[in-house]
This record gives sequence, structure tokens and C-alpha cells, in this order.
Amino acid sequence: MPKFRYRARDRFGSLLAGTVQADGRMVLAQNLKRLGYNVISISEPHPIEKAFDRFTQRIRGIPRQEVLVVTRQLGAMLGANIPILTALESCAEQTPIDKLRQILRHITDEIRAGRALSQALALYPKIFSNLFINLVQVGENTGGLDESLTRLSELGTREQQLRAKVRSAFTYPIVLLLAGIAVVVFLLVRIIPQFSQIFLSSDVPLPLPTKILLSFSGFLQTFWWLILIALLAAGFALRRLWFTETGRYYIGLFFLRLPIGGDLILKAIIASLTRSLAVLIRSGVPILQALKIVEQTMDNLVIVRVLQNVQGQITEGKKLTEPLAMSGFFPPMVIQMLSAGEDSGKLDQMLTDIADFYDIEVTTTVDNLTSLLEPVLLLMMGGVVAFIALSVLLPIFNLVKVFRK
Repeated sequence: MPKFRYRARDRFGSLLAGTVQADGRMVLAQNLKRLGYNVISISEPHPIEKAFDRFTQRIRGIPRQEVLVVTRQLGAMLGANIPILTALESCAEQTPIDKLRQILRHITDEIRAGRALSQALALYPKIFSNLFINLVQVGENTGGLDESLTRLSELGTREQQLRAKVRSAFTYPIVLLLAGIAVVVFLLVRIIPQFSQIFLSSDVPLPLPTKILLSFSGFLQTFWWLILIALLAAGFALRRLWFTETGRYYIGLFFLRLPIGGDLILKAIIASLTRSLAVLIRSGVPILQALKIVEQTMDNLVIVRVLQNVQGQITEGKKLTEPLAMSGFFPPMVIQMLSAGEDSGKLDQMLTDIADFYDIEVTTTVDNLTSLLEPVLLLMMGGVVAFIALSVLLPIFNLVKVFRK
């Protein structure tokens, strides 16, 4: 069965893209429309792209996007009263990821053997999170499995969009900074030594900027191995630190306290946390269990500790907002909205409103951060290049003066 690459929009207007197997373009278009998608384009992947996909499948795990596609398809088919075994078999046939296809077939076999879907999914904790499994279990218990899967797909799509925004805010400055460092190192190692021979062979006194530049260039050429060892040692130390609970806590705290970017990371965490809590509470999960599930999805150990403290305080009879306010990480607006949600019995709606607000805040912060960092980095790189140029030109001017005399 051939593979096709498609682009479409769901009923919320979110852009979706992926590669699936189908009997033909028309068949794929009909399947996508049946699932409620507005098809934009369908095309066959380039042969080179096919070879690259096969290679990447061997060296990496299952992309999160493909799991979301399967979740969305499964929810749509169950909503259309298609039996779960038939729906799973159809999803397995359509996915282009071999590992995911095998997992879906194994899950299908487990359900045939008498397991519930949530129990079968729990066999793959690295692919299906605790939040995912618990929402599926809630759907099974209430008879609304299709609704739970739809909520999971919506939640996953929002999470991906949020991560992409945060990633884009840091990717461009890092790439620009690394490119600038590479250019400067190339100038210091390959270009400056050629001028240094001319300067040192002449009797013209060298200006201070030139002396500094030549010293730094000589250090790089002589002790490059020492710098490399220091970088590797720092990377190894950070890796070891990450695998300790104390280390992960302080690394998480460091990122939250960053003068540039820390505010963005906190806003993204609040948006993700509140949206996940809203989905769980709306599905009927008790608040303590919902907090426990969300805690296991958080990467930042500082926020994990906060959620653990919140659970302990709620067990003692306190409200959700009291320990959150004491943590110092949640803005007063969030605390006030959550307090209003608790008092009115509409906590899930308030959590959704907070998540929507911070989604917009993340987008605004990303735009502001990018527009701020770009000129700052360009100015820094321009300053370094100007210093190098000045250090090279000053002794040349002195040489010209000597030749004129």
C-alpha cells in the first residue's frame, strides 16, 4: 500500500500534517473528510524523503505527532460507532511508523484477549502518559471513550503548539549565537595568525587591542584541546547533575529565574498545567488524583514539588489556591481566578480560561523576545567583529606611517 503526505485542518482550524498509507489519493481524501478534516493537499513523498524516513525510524522513537494522529482518528471512528477493534486495526494500517503499527496491533490483540483499552495502553508507559491512560479509563467507565480521546487529541495539539512556540523563541538566538562564535573562532585560528607574523616581524609597537587579540588567538591555537576538555567536562557534569533529584531541582529553578526567557518558560508551564487539570476535572477526575496525574507530566522539578505540596495541603483541608499562592511562582491573577472558580464550582472553566490567556501570553512573549534578542545579538556580534577589525587595522596604519618616513 503506497504512502501519501497530507496537509489538512481540523474543526478547530489547527493545521495538521503527516504521512499515511492509503489505496489512493481519493481514498485518503475521503477518509480525512470522514474524520472531519478540511483537506489542503495530498502528495507522494519524494524517494529521498522516503529513504530518510526509514532511516530516522530506526534511530529514534515514535514521534508525538503520530500518536496524536492515531488518537484523533480513533476518537473520530469510535464517535461514528465503529467497533474499537476495527478502529484500532484501521489506525494500525494507516500509520507510517512501523513501531507504532506493531504497538497498535499488540494493543488490539490484548483487547481481544479481554483487556480494557486503558490496561493495554498501560503496557507502553513511554508512549502513552499517565494522563492519557487515566482519561481513557474515565471514558471507559462513563461510556464516553470517544469524547475522552477527542479531548486528549485537542490537549496534545495545544501542548505541541505551546512547545513549538517556546522552542522557536530560543532556537533562533542560539543558532545566531553559535554561528557568531564559529565565525569569530575561524577568524582567530585561521586569519589572525597570518597577520601576526607580519606584525611581529616589524619593529612597529603594537596597540593594546592588537596585543589582546594576538594573545587570545595564540591561546586558542595552543590550548584548544584544554577548551575542548573543559566543555566536555562541563557537559558531563551537567548530565550527572540532571540525573540527581537535587540537580534537576536547581536546574529547573535556574531556568525559571532566567532574566531573559524565564518568564516565558513559567507562562508555558502555567498554560500546560492548567489546561491538563481542566481536562481531567471536566472528565470527572477528583482534584487530588488530577493533581497527581499532572504532576507526573511536568518536566520542571520545582513545579513538581509545588504540586506535591498542594496535594498535601488539600488533604489537610485547605483550598487549592492557598499553597499555590505561597509558592511564589503563580501570579496573583491566576490565584484570584482559581479562587473564584473554587467558590463558584466552575474550577474547570476557570482553568481553561487561564490556559487560553497564557497561550496568548506565550505567543506575545515569544514575539517580543525574538524582536528584542535579534538586535542585541547582532549588536554583540558586530561589536566583536569591529574589535577584531580595529585590532588588525591599527598596526597596519602604523606600518604605513613608518614606510612614509
